[in-house]
Amino acid sequence: MRNKNCKKKYKTRIKKHLILGIIFVIMLIIIKVVLIPKLKKLESRYNPRITIEHKIDNKNLYIKINIKNHNIKDLGKANIEVFLDNKLIENNVIYIDKINYTLYTNVAYKNENLLNIMLINKRGDKAYFSKRLDLGG
Repeated sequence: MRNKNCKKKYKTRIKKHLILGIIFVIMLIIIKVVLIPKLKKLESRYNPRITIEHKIDNKNLYIKINIKNHNIKDLGKANIEVFLDNKLIENNVIYIDKINYTLYTNVAYKNENLLNIMLINKRGDKAYFSKRLDLGG
């Protein structure tokens, strides 16, 4: 009698573990196939196109920044940071009110080589852009 009860308990325990294992594997497959790609799409949705034009004249750097958003939801308040050789030169809060937004700025120039721009929208999504400056020589 005792041996039969042990076998029944062992079989029920194995069934429980198999059911829990199958449920766990199904959950992992759902997370890997469904949720992770959706999260990756959410991360990469904010990708505005920025065109940077610059002109160097009398130790001043004149910059024209054209921001083109693909989505109307990305319009609104944004923060733009301009770096020259990893030094923060300008930090502005701007209001992007149309799909093609143009921003003009001028900064003091001391033979820097790399212009970096970081654009942060109202949701906190960041976009980085960089451009090498031509010294003209």
